[in-house]
Amino acid sequence: MISATNNQNRNNSNFELPDKDKIMSLSNLEKKIYLEELIITYPKFNEALQKVGECFESTGTSKRPLCMRISGPSGSGKSTVMETFMKRHPIIETPNGIEKPVLYSRIPCPAYIGGLASKLLHDLGDPFYAKPMKITLSTQRLYHLLKECNVKIIFLDEVQHLVDRNSQKLLRYSSD
Repeated sequence: MISATNNQNRNNSNFELPDKDKIMSLSNLEKKIYLEELIITYPKFNEALQKVGECFESTGTSKRPLCMRISGPSGSGKSTVMETFMKRHPIIETPNGIEKPVLYSRIPCPAYIGGLASKLLHDLGDPFYAKPMKITLSTQRLYHLLKECNVKIIFLDEVQHLVDRNSQKLLRYSSD
C-alpha cells in the first residue's frame, strides 16, 4: 500500500490526493511547493518511523534507551525518515530556554575524538562549541546541554565516518 502524506500535516495522517482539476488550478509556485512537501510513504518507511518513535519514547523510561540503525542504499529514504520525524518533534521555546527533542548531526569527515563532541555542541546551538577544551570538559558540557535541552533522540548521519579506513577500527572514544 502506498499512501501520501504532507510534511505540514502535524498529525501525519494520510490524506486523499487532490483531484487533477484542483492540482491544475494551483499556480506553478504552489505546485512546486506541493510536490516538495509530498512524501510517498510505503510500509518499510512507516515501519522505520514507528521504530524511531519507539526509541524516542524509550528515553527516560529505562536505564539504556532503545537504539537503532537506519541503513540502505542512496535514495532509499533514510534522510526522509529523519526529516519527517524531526518535523513531528520541533524545537520548543519555553520560559526556561529551548527544548530540542531531536538532535540531528552529520558526522564530520574525517571524524576525530574532539571533533564529534564539538559538532554535537554546535548542532545543539552552544555558542562555545569551537572553544578549545579538553575532551572530558566538552563531553561533560555535551551531557549537560543534552539534558538541559531535553534531547530524547540523536540522529547521527554519515556514521561510517567513525570508522578509521586504514585500520577498520571503530573510533571508540568518539562513539562512547
